[in-house]
Amino acid sequence: MKVHFEMSGGYGGLYAVEPLTVDVDAGTLPEGERAELLRLARDAMMSVPLPDQPDVVPDLMTYRLRIDDGDRWEAVLDDRTIPEDVWPLIEYMQSIAMHKRMDS
Repeated sequence: MKVHFEMSGGYGGLYAVEPLTVDVDAGTLPEGERAELLRLARDAMMSVPLPDQPDVVPDLMTYRLRIDDGDRWEAVLDDRTIPEDVWPLIEYMQSIAMHKRMDS
C-alpha cells in the first residue's frame, strides 16, 4: 500500500506556495508502523463516501489523500469536511511530512 498526502491552503495561504507533501510506501516501514498505517488508511477509506468532493473554502486547510492498494482511492477534504475516522490518518501523515521537511 502506498499513501500520498498533501496539505495546502490555510489562513493567508500558509501552505499555498509550498504545500506539505509526503509519500509513504507501507512496505518500507517497520512491522508496527506498517500495521498502523494500514489500519489508518483502511479506516479512512471506509469513512469517506466518494466521489463527492467539497468546494475549496479560502483560509481552510485542504488535504489530498491518495491510497493505492491494488485499487486507487482519492479524496480532497478540508477542515470542515473530514470525518472523525480520517483525522488519525491526516495527523499521522502530517507528522511524517513535517519531520521530512525539517530534515531537508
